[in-house]
Formats: sequence, structure tokens, C-alpha cells
Amino acid sequence: MSVDCDNVLENPSGAETAQALEERVKAETTIIVTEEYEKRLKVLQDKILFLEETAVEQKALSDKYKNEYKLSEEKYEKDIPALEDAFRKIEARYSQAKVTLNSLAKTEQNLTASLSKVEQEKEVATKQYHKLKSLAQEKLRRANGEIVRIRSINEAQYTTLKARTLSLEFQNRSLQQQLESKTKLCESLSKLLDQ
Repeated sequence: MSVDCDNVLENPSGAETAQALEERVKAETTIIVTEEYEKRLKVLQDKILFLEETAVEQKALSDKYKNEYKLSEEKYEKDIPALEDAFRKIEARYSQAKVTLNSLAKTEQNLTASLSKVEQEKEVATKQYHKLKSLAQEKLRRANGEIVRIRSINEAQYTTLKARTLSLEFQNRSLQQQLESKTKLCESLSKLLDQ
């Protein structure tokens, strides 16, 4: 079983904790290395067993197998640095994944705290909004009532003043007519007196 460390770095599972991921990567790495060594050990053991069983009967064949064994041993010895390098790379990727997961966990905690704070501020702001809204509605209701009251008073005063104006205009006309008639009377009396 192999671990795709690049996939782990790019897509960390929210369900796995950093510790569980670390343990899984270590376990899979250990299993991979152990299985590889066990396979090679098994191959070597089979060859040694075969050589021991046939050493007496086939000396020439034994030498041939010894040479093959030496060649395969050299090959495995050549592969050990590559395996060690691969293991170091896996450890480096694991360390990077661990750092990334820790960073993501801290970021998640910060975001959760920020979200909680924002929700609290929103709740306070909503309460203030509703309070101010109800206060504004009450003031608006009062102002509308006052406007209606003042309008009715103004209309009543306007009606009264209009009636009074009409009455005064009527009195003015009446007085002007009386003045005109008295002026005419004065003029006619004056004419009479002059004659």
C-alpha cells in the first residue's frame, strides 16, 4: 500500500486529525519498507537454502549461484541508498503535511473565533436595529398624529379666517355703499345749499 503524500498535502481530510494522519503515514511507510526488506530477505534466504542443499552435488552450479547471489546482493546494496532517499523524501513530505495541517488547524480555530465574534456583533447590531426601528416608528406615529392634529387646527382656523374675511369683505362693501350713498347725499345737499 502506498501513500500519495502530494494528495494528502493538497486535500487534507477534515475527518482525520493531524495526529491520525501522522500515525497513518508512519505506519504505511513502515509497512512499505518492511515488506520490501522482507521480500528481499526471502529471496536471499531461498537462494542460500538452495545453495546449501545442492552444494555437495553440484560444485560448479554452486559457484554459479554464488556469483549470482553476489550480483543480486550488490544490486540490493545499490538499491539501499535509493530506498533511504525515498524514505527521507517521504519523511520530508510528512513533515510538510504535518506543518500544513497544524497551520490549517490554527486557521480553522481563528476563523471559528472570528465567526463567533461576528455572529455576536450581528446579534447586538440586530437588537439595536430593532430597538431603533421601533423607536423611529413610534416617533413617526407621534409625528403623523401631530401633523393630523395641526392640519385639523389649521383647517379650522383657515375656515374661520375665510368666513371672517368674507364677512369683513361683505361689511366693507356695505360700508362703501353706505359711504357712496352718503357722499351722494352730501353732494346733493351741497348742491341744494348752493342753489
